[in-house]
Amino acid sequence: MNIDLGVLNPVLNQIQFPISKDNLIKSVEQQKGVSSQVVDVLQQRLPDKTFNSLQDIQKELGGLGGNLGNIKLP
Repeated sequence: MNIDLGVLNPVLNQIQFPISKDNLIKSVEQQKGVSSQVVDVLQQRLPDKTFNSLQDIQKELGGLGGNLGNIKLP
């Protein structure tokens, strides 16, 4: 059960930037159909900072090698 950033991007594309990590997590939690595992991975893997673009988030998650903790979106 792997997830790559291409699968996560539709969730993140609904985010308005710039956004803090806390507000990002809240926004993702409010989206329908988003697994709590996805939220957990974002909480654990993203640094506590403001993100100015989707690319900022992708850059931070890029070190996961396309694997976000062996989870997949529903």
